[in-house]
Amino acid sequence: MGEKVKVDFVYSAPYDSSFYRARFGHYTRDPSVKPFDRELSKTQAFGFTRKLYEIWEPKERAVIEGIERATGLPWKDDAVTCFVVNYAVNGFGYPLTLTTHEGKTEPSRAVLTLVHELAHVNLMYEGPGRLRDYWKTFHERYAGEDVMTRNHIPVHAALAIVLPQTFGEDALVSLKSRDAKDPPYKRAWEIVDNEGAENILKELKDWIKK
Repeated sequence: MGEKVKVDFVYSAPYDSSFYRARFGHYTRDPSVKPFDRELSKTQAFGFTRKLYEIWEPKERAVIEGIERATGLPWKDDAVTCFVVNYAVNGFGYPLTLTTHEGKTEPSRAVLTLVHELAHVNLMYEGPGRLRDYWKTFHERYAGEDVMTRNHIPVHAALAIVLPQTFGEDALVSLKSRDAKDPPYKRAWEIVDNEGAENILKELKDWIKK
């Protein structure tokens, strides 16, 4: 179960510079806007990644296996590439990307984002046709909810199970507090709390066994 799966942290200057240009403009004559500094950005990302890895490495196996147990879904690949950049506005699951927010993000905060995005990665597993049928049924059931909320119900269910087992209850409380500022995320947590994380994911597991 996920024994070989590992997260590989990488930096790509062209990728990071694309976020920089998107935020500050492809072309500008404004002298206050400095050109993208490849070496500075690389150094900043590498320094952040070292601190992040110190927190992540002791928990990696438990998180990877915990997500797989929670969802019942296998990991598609043995290596999960995670880009660490400085200028993205937020992290996301595909391609898996974390941002330092120009060095302002604490690694202890980013590691919770990493677990969140890894749950997305695992749940992206397409699998056999019956799983596509499951997701269709799932979205129909929650059709009255915002699509962002629907997308995060199974993610938050997995986090509700995995985070206390790996980073402790305080980590789950911290993430839920952070997510409370975003209405669709907050609503997804309300649904998970009301219906139960295990109950939500049990139906997914039952479909997998069909």
